[in-house]
Order: sequence, then C-alpha cells, then structure tokens
Amino acid sequence: MINEKLKELVSDIFEIKTSDIVDELRFEDIPEWESLKFLALITEIEEEWSIKFTMNEIETMDSLDKMSAAVLRHVES
Repeated sequence: MINEKLKELVSDIFEIKTSDIVDELRFEDIPEWESLKFLALITEIEEEWSIKFTMNEIETMDSLDKMSAAVLRHVES
C-alpha cells in the first residue's frame, strides 16, 4: 500500500505516468527530476503519513525503494 501511494505522489509531482514508475526507480533516472519537486514530494509524504524525516534520511533517499523503507520505518515505530 505504501508503494502504491508513493507511486501516485511521484507521478503527480514529477508529472510522469504511474505505469512508468517501478519499485527500483532511482530518482536520477527521472528526466523531470529537480530538487524543488523532490522537496515537494518529501513534504507530501510527511503530510500523508503524519511523519517527519531527518535530514540524514532525506539525503539517502535516492530511489523509490529507499523512500518506501523510510516511510515504513516511521509508520511501524
């Protein structure tokens, strides 16, 4: 469920098709990637799950898998 919602958010913010988003997606592979959109994505995720990432966590989020794992850690704690 987390991955599906993350894919929706990535799709909305980066304006790419959900079908083009795979679990192994690295953000550097998104042609539309830019830091302001990435920050918007982080904000949306934090609001969606009522969580707050640390700067260290944000710095290591370079793929959908890592982002999903970070959300899961917060949700389960």
